[in-house]
Amino acid sequence: AENYKGVRTWTKNVDIFNADYIVVPIIEDIHWYLAIITFPRYSIVNRLPETTNGKGNDALPKRLRKTCIILLDSLADATDIKRKLTVPVLKEYLVCEYEDKRKLKDGNTKYFAKELIEKIVPFPVPQQRNYTDCGLFLLKFAECFLLKPPSFITRNDSFRRWYPNFTIRGMRRAILAKLKSSCDEEAWQAYEEYSRNRDINNKSVEDILPKQSAHSRSSSPLPRRRTLSTGDCDVDCNGRFGRRRSLPSRLSY
Repeated sequence: AENYKGVRTWTKNVDIFNADYIVVPIIEDIHWYLAIITFPRYSIVNRLPETTNGKGNDALPKRLRKTCIILLDSLADATDIKRKLTVPVLKEYLVCEYEDKRKLKDGNTKYFAKELIEKIVPFPVPQQRNYTDCGLFLLKFAECFLLKPPSFITRNDSFRRWYPNFTIRGMRRAILAKLKSSCDEEAWQAYEEYSRNRDINNKSVEDILPKQSAHSRSSSPLPRRRTLSTGDCDVDCNGRFGRRRSLPSRLSY
């Protein structure tokens, strides 16, 4: 609850309990993975027993009216203590968010029942072959889910049932093309020059971009160097990946 104070204003103009899905990118120990909260409103329950037939005005079948937290991690580690805390932390966040934003509206007749939330880890989640592709996997997981959410979700569900043709093939080129289309020619040429020379000098992107006024330029840290990854080499990532059980002592970017 104490940590909630640092994020409570993020949703001051949004009622997250009206959303069907909440996409939560998570970075932990320089690794990105994804959590998706589904239908948070279905964990808001009456304190007194319902006297209706339970159908209400909801178009979804009753078996689908449940809140889930789906974890999609391309570098899964069942022994990682921090990862085991992800779902409990998100549950506590939802409780705090309800108490802060919805309790006054709902009064004392309702409460947020975090015990109703199901943890879903579909199997097998595609795994990365290196230590640099986690961002690509996160983006692809989110894209797949938001474009085509599963029609139903079960506790022991299959990722392959949801997305049998999942791949990150060509994602880096697609992202690069989108970035290029959003840049003016001068800025893009400056980036390409920086990209060609980044291994022989330590200039930041700001140093090579056209100078701007102090009011229009925001500071940014020096970029990290990274090695080529399987995404750069255009490898299909449809399952059957192994992983090392521990991170290497040094990571290059």
